[in-house]
Amino acid sequence: MQVSGSPRKTTYLALLAIQVLGVIVFVWQELPAFTQILLNPRQQLSSDTHSDLVAVAVLSVMQVAYWYRLSSVPSRCSGKARF
Repeated sequence: MQVSGSPRKTTYLALLAIQVLGVIVFVWQELPAFTQILLNPRQQLSSDTHSDLVAVAVLSVMQVAYWYRLSSVPSRCSGKARF
């Protein structure tokens, strides 16, 4: 017996999990740069191409997951406003 709406819920939660993991990776990757700025405010940060590429890739994956989730998977709040 399959519950109707279960694949939608699974897809919604999987896409939301991708977004949350993306935020965690982004903060984990970029936090050392912010720490370095706070500790040495007058020094210029060294160029780190790998960090920049990871940030762009993570943000791109997060955007794809967000817009796919928004356009394809209806949320519970997509009806009339309750208030």
